[in-house]
Amino acid sequence: MTVVHDAELMTVGPDEAVVTFRTDGDEPVTTRVGDAEVTTRGPYHSARVAGLEAGTEYELVVDGAERSEWLVHDARASCRPPPGDDRNGQRRALRRGRVRSHR
Repeated sequence: MTVVHDAELMTVGPDEAVVTFRTDGDEPVTTRVGDAEVTTRGPYHSARVAGLEAGTEYELVVDGAERSEWLVHDARASCRPPPGDDRNGQRRALRRGRVRSHR
């Protein structure tokens, strides 16, 4: 299995999520958000998963990625922001296992 480094849920929008990470070489890695998936090739990956439905929660999985404060395997991505949420609010929510986007 490919080793994934520095995986991070970078952004979550009304209909998409972007996850960034790196691998040691030009290896394919699949990122899944709910039933949608994208396969990228490294060493620097930016996986944009589109077609998400606003206000819906999704499971986030990056094959080969370790759990971290920036990428929790059982995180749920919500495409509806809470009032007044910001980037720091998104990171705090991720640490709790839930991610909220801003519009």
